[in-house]
Amino acid sequence: MKKIILTIIVCLVILKTGQAQSWQLQQQRNNLELSDLHFLDSSNGFIFGDSAIGGALITGVVLKTFDGGTTWNTYTLGNSNYRTTKACVLNANELFSAGRNGGGNDGLFIKSVDGGATWTNPTTFPERLFNVYFINSSTGWVMGKNGLLSKTTDGGINWVSQNVTGEDMFCMKFFNNGTTGILGCGGGELYRTTDGGNSWNAIASNVPDGLLGVDVKGGDAWFCGEAGTIIYSNDYGQTWSTQSSSLPIDFGSVSFADNTHGWMGGMAGTINSTIDGGSLWQSQPSGSSVDISGLSIPDINHGWYCNTDGEIYSFNTATTVSDLTTENPEVIFYPNPSHDFLFLTNNRNQEINVSLINENGQTVKTFDMEACKKTQLDISKLSPGTYQLISVSKSGNRGTVQASVIKL
Repeated sequence: MKKIILTIIVCLVILKTGQAQSWQLQQQRNNLELSDLHFLDSSNGFIFGDSAIGGALITGVVLKTFDGGTTWNTYTLGNSNYRTTKACVLNANELFSAGRNGGGNDGLFIKSVDGGATWTNPTTFPERLFNVYFINSSTGWVMGKNGLLSKTTDGGINWVSQNVTGEDMFCMKFFNNGTTGILGCGGGELYRTTDGGNSWNAIASNVPDGLLGVDVKGGDAWFCGEAGTIIYSNDYGQTWSTQSSSLPIDFGSVSFADNTHGWMGGMAGTINSTIDGGSLWQSQPSGSSVDISGLSIPDINHGWYCNTDGEIYSFNTATTVSDLTTENPEVIFYPNPSHDFLFLTNNRNQEINVSLINENGQTVKTFDMEACKKTQLDISKLSPGTYQLISVSKSGNRGTVQASVIKL
């Protein structure tokens, strides 16, 4: 008879200290309506928003942290009655903000070269600005309502209007080469440039809803948008395919730590996450039910989001990738915590048997997984609690407790 070795006791000890964590409220700013968030790394970040002064005038503010959000310095954006919409953080010193004047429709651009302490180069535009994007200190764009798109090559001193479309323009990103970029608009309109943004060409997106947020990694790109829209390209934006979100709601922010691990933030505190580049997206508990206005994931172990109610949430360990207890884990699974479904990948070149064990030591699920295959496990009827996942190679020479599965 073949010998099966189960390393249950050792692995359970590891699991007690290695369990994945979820989003936690880091700070509450009751006097602020937060609109955007950018982290350069796990320590340095900026959050943009609006603050009411005496219940009447509105002024833009920026929060700055050097310690991962434990403490924040607050600066005003210099213009009274200014509301920020979105911002671009080029580096720790150069920041760019786009918004509008108070309750009006005039767009306003301002910039900082000292990390947000002071703001200069105020420039007004005839339409409300929805976003701003710079590829370096000199070259950047503002985009806004009714097709407003203007480019600067001198850091925002002078602007040249670009006539591309009459649709609202929401987001832009360039790939690492600095010459190829993509632009997302209302109605699913998508434009691409290969000459540094001097000209823009229409690209078929194959979706009818607005594209509100974008991120790129290498030659890969993702747009998220209205009604759960997600589209993906792996060829620098030349061709696009659709991906499925967990809910048909508006998602305004998307951030990828690398080419496979990504998060999206949307209405009512909804967060989608993926560990395979978006082939599978699943809803993840966010801790809040307020609309997410900014999301930033500098690496797979650190992430932040802000919402329109002045809340700042963060996580400091990977929330969609469960901690594994072996050097070469047989099974990778997500999300954790989970609610209705658990997605698993067999990394071995052999068939394995997988079991879920409840807190009373009873086996509640058991199934076989083919070599190098993915599967979806329905856990919707399981009671909330912590379950142990055990995998045993069909060859009979190995069995391992992978991690604790938390069922919400």
